[in-house]
Amino acid sequence: MGTIQNLNKALAGNYELIFPIIPVVDKPKDMDIFSLNIHGTVIPSMTVGTSEPTWQNASFPLAIAPTTFDPWFVNFTVDSNFCNWFILYKWILFINNPMTGKEHSHKEYAVDAELKFINNNDNEVMKIKIYNIYPTLLNEVQLTYRDGSENLDCGVNFNYTAFEAYRL
Repeated sequence: MGTIQNLNKALAGNYELIFPIIPVVDKPKDMDIFSLNIHGTVIPSMTVGTSEPTWQNASFPLAIAPTTFDPWFVNFTVDSNFCNWFILYKWILFINNPMTGKEHSHKEYAVDAELKFINNNDNEVMKIKIYNIYPTLLNEVQLTYRDGSENLDCGVNFNYTAFEAYRL
């Protein structure tokens, strides 16, 4: 019988979202690395289309469609210089800018990203590689100081083609 080597519980903050160079024309001068300061997200669901055909009065489940992946929603804390919000704003305008009418093709605005999971000893234990990811929705940032929160929060919705999980 195998032994369980680690009974530490996974903490909600033990992850890091890493993007390569984002396809925006002008990024803030004080921003070298894209960071979202994630404080809330879920690993998106995935579905395989099924059917239950019958044969000789018996039905059986059968996968009949490719795997699909739901959009990914991420809540993040806006940094004090609004750099992370600004990069997402510019990325969406890079995809389709209503002021200029300029659009880019999917291969120009979609990038691959990684969501890394860190254990309580700061060791990477798992990662999810997200393919062809791009933002489709940038939520509002509520500018108020009466709610008791000192941080400004925002949400972003991403579409992507697929993801793969790896245990390290």
